[in-house]
Amino acid sequence: MMLYKAILISLMLGAVFSGINECGLYSAPLPDSTAGMGNAEVTAFGESGGSAITALSVVGVIAAFIKVVVSACVSVVSFVPIFCAYGWPLSWAWMVAMIESPLYFIKLWGLYQLWTGHQTMGMD
Repeated sequence: MMLYKAILISLMLGAVFSGINECGLYSAPLPDSTAGMGNAEVTAFGESGGSAITALSVVGVIAAFIKVVVSACVSVVSFVPIFCAYGWPLSWAWMVAMIESPLYFIKLWGLYQLWTGHQTMGMD
């Protein structure tokens, strides 16, 4: 059923975007073409991986995981929060709605099939 696929894709997309943001490797706004990591940043990042696990770091990981899950669930409804996190103004939400309008159609069609029990094989 296409509804399952559309919801799964939306969940995965939201989880990937918010997971990358929560890792803190990049800032939320998209970098410009001159952005890059120098030798000092690469060395500092490589050396930071050997730190011991503390209770506070476990709580931080759990909090980040909850943020990723919530963001993934929100992305099932709309991609607008994802684009706003990347610096798009809210006034451009109509562009996001145009991008995700095929997914809205697939979700509505799948809900129709689910509620009526009417399977339209070959039309998905």
